[in-house]
Amino acid sequence: MTRKQKKSLRRIILSAALYVLLLIIGAKDRGWLGLALFLIPYAVIGWDVLWRAVRNIRNGQVFDENFLMAVATVGAFGCGEYSEAVAVMLFYQVGELFQSVAVSRSRKSISDLMDIRPDYANVEREGALVQVDPEEVAVGDTMIYDSSCFTNQGKVVSPYLDNRISCAILLKVLEEMELCPNDLYVVFTVQEEVGLRGAKPAAWAVDPDYAVVVDVTDVDDTPGSEKCGTVRLGKGPAIKIMDSSVICHPDMIQKLESQAKALDMPTQRDIMRAGGTDAGVMHTTRIGVRTGGVSVPCRYIHTPVEMADLQDARDCAKLLCAFVQSKLESL
Repeated sequence: MTRKQKKSLRRIILSAALYVLLLIIGAKDRGWLGLALFLIPYAVIGWDVLWRAVRNIRNGQVFDENFLMAVATVGAFGCGEYSEAVAVMLFYQVGELFQSVAVSRSRKSISDLMDIRPDYANVEREGALVQVDPEEVAVGDTMIYDSSCFTNQGKVVSPYLDNRISCAILLKVLEEMELCPNDLYVVFTVQEEVGLRGAKPAAWAVDPDYAVVVDVTDVDDTPGSEKCGTVRLGKGPAIKIMDSSVICHPDMIQKLESQAKALDMPTQRDIMRAGGTDAGVMHTTRIGVRTGGVSVPCRYIHTPVEMADLQDARDCAKLLCAFVQSKLESL
């Protein structure tokens, strides 16, 4: 507690002790003497409230808590309710003390949080992870999240699920696929976050008739969020409808949803108000590419604790495997 708070606590204790003593001796029933006696604990506990009320009225600030407390307690004295006047002021000051202590602790917590400094930084140098003093980190160094990957109740929590989980899904498709009647190109692109730089030359080189982009997508069930997406964890793969970079071809949406229906697999429709995927450049490559998307619902994207549902990921792989093994018409 601060010095001011300790002083306020002493005033509360002294006033409360005098108040209880006056109640015990029955001072309330002693007329003018009772009034004089109850004014003593009232003055101890309430003089600053009365002073602030007078000062604020003089400055043109009339209706505040000090003025209201002064009116309430002085009015109680005027009605002969001496003990009630002291009690009201006493409880008000107790509340003010609790509030002051709570605010001070909050400020200290924020201050302590701001004082947090890392002991080391994880930097990638020459393809290896190196721990260095934070002061040695240079502008342009590649920093690495130092958090572990773990599973819990069918969920996986890890940094960089965006977009390592999609790489795992594509590898699973290649592993499970038996026969593909189409020319299939599985591309692991780079620098999607900073300009779709890997997807653009890849799509130009392949010149595909169809493209399915696999990525994560934001969800609508993150605690405390407001409509970040249209999908939820554990409700199945998210079939892309649109985002800020693409409106998927209706034929691709229909094909993917038909495959999911044939597999008796629940799916969700993915609409994002912001953000995008590699589909943003793929669908406009050359004369245009019929483009769709299958996404893994993911919480806390771009943090060290991204979260996805493992069954959603398995179903994404299963859906994509069925799609690439279906005969697609050459365009």
